[in-house]
Amino acid sequence: NYLLRDYQHILNLHLIQEDQINMGMEYSLIKNELNKYVGTCNMDKCDGFKRYKHKMEQKRKRRDSKGKEEASSPRRNSEDEESFFLDFLDLIHCCLMHLEHVYPRNVNQDDKDKDKGQDTMNDNDISLYQE
Repeated sequence: NYLLRDYQHILNLHLIQEDQINMGMEYSLIKNELNKYVGTCNMDKCDGFKRYKHKMEQKRKRRDSKGKEEASSPRRNSEDEESFFLDFLDLIHCCLMHLEHVYPRNVNQDDKDKDKGQDTMNDNDISLYQE
């Protein structure tokens, strides 16, 4: 329960902002603080990042090949439950450690793009449930 609340707090108060400059600065502060305790994570070697990207690609393919209603199916057994938790932990990891690779337009824009306020992130961008 604490993990979910902390994740929601970080998203809602620090990472989902109209002000792209402030969002990028807050993300950098959060990531630097985490790096002090867990070290940096190389996305090329990161299993969580690979799983997350694969999962998002699967969702896009399902959504493109089927209707939006059909693409989402309820969890049915303990294997699905384990998969859900792994997916959720990968999502949190990627949001906190690899956001600049998942949504580069939001974190590493140059100053000209940031001033334009384009491509703001919203809560649908970092959702495990989004299809």
